[in-house]
Amino acid sequence: MMVVFLVVFGIFSTVYAFDCPDNCKCSTAAHKNLTVCQEGDLRSIPRTLNPYTNHLDISGNVIENLENRTFVEAGLINLQAIVLKSSTIRRIEQGTFVGLKWLIELDLSNNFIENIHPLLFSDNKLLEMVNFSGNPITRLVPYQFTTLQNLRTLDFRNCALENVEEEAFSNLVSLQTLCLKNNKLTTLPKNIFTWLKQMHNLDLDENPWQCDCNVQVIAILLLIRGLYNSNGTLTCTYATKPTIIRWQDMDHIHNDCEHHVQAHVKETIMSGSPRFGKSTVFKYMNTTRRLPRYSSHILQSPFLPWIAAFLALITSYGCVICICNIYKYRIQTNTHKKNYECTNKREENSIYRDDFCLIDEENTTSDVSVSIDL
Repeated sequence: MMVVFLVVFGIFSTVYAFDCPDNCKCSTAAHKNLTVCQEGDLRSIPRTLNPYTNHLDISGNVIENLENRTFVEAGLINLQAIVLKSSTIRRIEQGTFVGLKWLIELDLSNNFIENIHPLLFSDNKLLEMVNFSGNPITRLVPYQFTTLQNLRTLDFRNCALENVEEEAFSNLVSLQTLCLKNNKLTTLPKNIFTWLKQMHNLDLDENPWQCDCNVQVIAILLLIRGLYNSNGTLTCTYATKPTIIRWQDMDHIHNDCEHHVQAHVKETIMSGSPRFGKSTVFKYMNTTRRLPRYSSHILQSPFLPWIAAFLALITSYGCVICICNIYKYRIQTNTHKKNYECTNKREENSIYRDDFCLIDEENTTSDVSVSIDL
């Protein structure tokens, strides 16, 4: 059986490699039907590609526009990965990727894309990785990727982002890695990362951040969720003076941002965000003007008042139990006392009865009794 499979696979690989257009290389390996058409001076997606192709690398060409249904009309409905980097792409129409039900990875890096339609990936529910790095994209609108619930990696490094709306990353429940490195971002909405529960890699380096309340809230978010850059390279500056502040020192500025931080903490609690320590929650619910220092968490633990309240509650409960037991004991004692007194009175009154028995003290075994009539 294995021999038959290898023979069939070898024949398919040979046919697949033979049926390959000019300026392209086709191969089959590890369950991948790979077609590579790099730097072939292509102006559009070739219509002569093998329909069984599931990995297509067409980077380094001159494809300025991607039109609606361009891949489906080329018969490439089995695509799982598309690489279109450095292909001078300027415009992508809304229905470009319609019909690609199995698409998982898409690389559009280093092109000239300025806008992304919110419904561009409405037909690609299985997408896990999208790379837009190196494009002059300036803005991400609300619900930019709302249909991509399986998206895990999103890359916008080296773009020209100036504005990212609060709901831009909404519904990305599986997003784990987000890169916004080297853009023109000065601030972000404070709630932009609240709903990204699975995210554990976030890169915000090399942006001209301005020190405001939103940035302070985001800095706190990075700390309490373990997303802060361990190298401490993130900095911001005041709009009125060129003072450079490290993000880990953002607790020293903007005391008027306290209510912003508290509101964000409440929203983060509601979102069920992971790695959100309860001690930090209580810290910020009481005061937000100082970030917790790892060396003083024990000395300044916000749990101490709650522990004291818990011990007081336990003590009160124990006192109530003791009082109830004492009261119960007294009731039982009084009851026994009354029963004892009644028994004594009953025995004392028995000598006044008309009939009683005299027992021979000398012969205790005698069954003789004398009845005396008084």
